[in-house]
Amino acid sequence: MPKPEGNITKEYPAKGNLKQFRFEAATPFYCCKCNTVKKAKLIALINDDWEQLICNASYGNINS
Repeated sequence: MPKPEGNITKEYPAKGNLKQFRFEAATPFYCCKCNTVKKAKLIALINDDWEQLICNASYGNINS
């Protein structure tokens, strides 16, 4: 899946191999950790790869 549609309003500093982006509007995407389609403004990706998107819950689980 390519980069989600929409404008990025904020890019957060990388935390290890994860990086979060805030989109202007809620954007549908596939979370590769939950294996489900999500819709959110805050999306993280693994290793700067737009094919490996994760939701905020998965991001929190990885960093806890």
